[in-house]
Amino acid sequence: MISFLTPFADSGIGYAFGFVFFGTNAAAAVIVYFFLYETKSLALEQVDVMYSQRELMPWQSGKWAPEGYLNRNTRDETYWDQRRGSAIDEPVGDMKGPLKEA
Repeated sequence: MISFLTPFADSGIGYAFGFVFFGTNAAAAVIVYFFLYETKSLALEQVDVMYSQRELMPWQSGKWAPEGYLNRNTRDETYWDQRRGSAIDEPVGDMKGPLKEA
């Protein structure tokens, strides 16, 4: 849109088009800051959880960390150890099935 309108605006208002360009960029920056969430380094499921939290404001979303994480890049291993079942420690039992002879 800008590349289409620039020649017409430049021929009509000359150098003052820079003020119009600055104004539109400033308005876009304000809209991005107040209305778009920071989703860097988040999985799609985590973004869904973040968007569903009504108390979270877009300008605070950069500090939000998903459950089980200390921050967006560091997992809380104690959370994951508690959540994960102890399948390694539990005995498997008899493996009787169609592939194993009894």
